[in-house]
Amino acid sequence: MPTISTGLKSLDVLRINNSEELVGIIDDVIKKVPELGFFDASPMTKNEYNTLVITKYPKVGFRTPGEFAYHEVAELGNRTVKCAYLDASWTMDKALAKQSDWGKEKAMAIQSMTHLQSAFFTLSQQIWYGVRNEDDGFLGLHDLFGQANQDLFLDAGGSGSNLTSVYAVSTGIDSIQIAWGSDGKFEEGDIQDQWITNPNDAKNSGVWPYGAVTN
Repeated sequence: MPTISTGLKSLDVLRINNSEELVGIIDDVIKKVPELGFFDASPMTKNEYNTLVITKYPKVGFRTPGEFAYHEVAELGNRTVKCAYLDASWTMDKALAKQSDWGKEKAMAIQSMTHLQSAFFTLSQQIWYGVRNEDDGFLGLHDLFGQANQDLFLDAGGSGSNLTSVYAVSTGIDSIQIAWGSDGKFEEGDIQDQWITNPNDAKNSGVWPYGAVTN
């Protein structure tokens, strides 16, 4: 992680190590996910790093010259930050892809775009709700500042199922930013034709012809 704020957003980080074609898709999709356009972002060479966090701010105050004042130092702690693997791989029936007048290439482009969009939506939910969203994902704001810090919450009252949340957050090196593991590089994988066994009848020879397999 950088020691100073980079001022970069997620799109800036992802432009560095991804293909021009993929960045074009990312640029279209990322506009629909406000978190990725708001939070500062940084690339990580590793997928895990240790950082210092402020667990308690120091106590200071005015004093009369010649008299002592009681001060407390800031309390710092170590935190291990771990990235999580987000899988957006897909398969598509080759026969279905060929049926459209748009052609197979367009069908595969739609699959790539929609899976990437869903991945970014899932990522945005993980930022707020953490393991309440997906257990295998990274820690989110609720995990870091949740139930143990009830003083950070304001109860607006109300009841019923039509409830929502309002967040006030800051972004930067000393507050909140998104860490992209593997230097922000996406593994696109190879698109290939392959036979996939029918999951409803694995013992028999019947298989579904699938193609356009990617990660």
